[in-house]
Amino acid sequence: MLHKLPFILLLAFIGSLPVYAQTCKVEDADTAREYSGECKDGWAEGQGIAKGRDEYRGMFQKGKRHGQGVYVWADGSKFETEFNQDRAVNGFGTYTEPLKIYNPAKKKSPVKGRIVGDVYTEQGWWENGLLVIGCADKVECQLIRQAKDNVALEHIHTGVCAGTPAQESQIADSRFIGTWSGKWEAKWPVQFSVSSGRQPHTYSVVYEWEEQLGEPMSKRLFSACLRGDALVIDAGFIDMKVSGDDSKAATLTGKFGNTRIASLTKLKD
Repeated sequence: MLHKLPFILLLAFIGSLPVYAQTCKVEDADTAREYSGECKDGWAEGQGIAKGRDEYRGMFQKGKRHGQGVYVWADGSKFETEFNQDRAVNGFGTYTEPLKIYNPAKKKSPVKGRIVGDVYTEQGWWENGLLVIGCADKVECQLIRQAKDNVALEHIHTGVCAGTPAQESQIADSRFIGTWSGKWEAKWPVQFSVSSGRQPHTYSVVYEWEEQLGEPMSKRLFSACLRGDALVIDAGFIDMKVSGDDSKAATLTGKFGNTRIASLTKLKD
């Protein structure tokens, strides 16, 4: 039986012998009993479905899983991701399994999945067979990965949130949490979506803005922390203050060469 963790870690190392009992061959012996789909030179090529003890639905190249696809085990669990020569590549993927076979002791990923109804799901960015970032889609994964890189760089050089706990505010302020909208200098649209960070007294901020008026908004994700009464993104060029007498109003100060101000209104908590 093909166990799922070793499979995700080493998808390229299973079923290496071709099966010749069919016109269009598939290399993985666990899915080679029957095949339907596109062929080239006697091998599965393009979109197809390969069945055996397990099942694979997706793209093939020269009889191997290659491209986007879904691998389904006999127990009903499945892994949807991108493959390269039978190997699941590092990237976005979704693993699900029936709750009846779920065993938390066997889960090795640093990021845990979630249970919805009768299904256990791990979704996000995978590296070397382990879920390392929980995210809803490729775009969100890329933003979080970008933010991780930015945080590491800024902490080494100019990150304002890199101080010791004694230097940082020890009081988490929930007034900042929520989605805020406004305009830089009453002209350029901006949106600030603030949520609790992974570490105590930290925040995650999705910053959206228009580079040019009328164009789609750009988006980046930053970590942030409290400095006095201001929420400061780790890169250090934007801080946010909530109005003392109105928790639905806030002010952004941006240090972009010339200081810019944006008045924000909270859209939702």
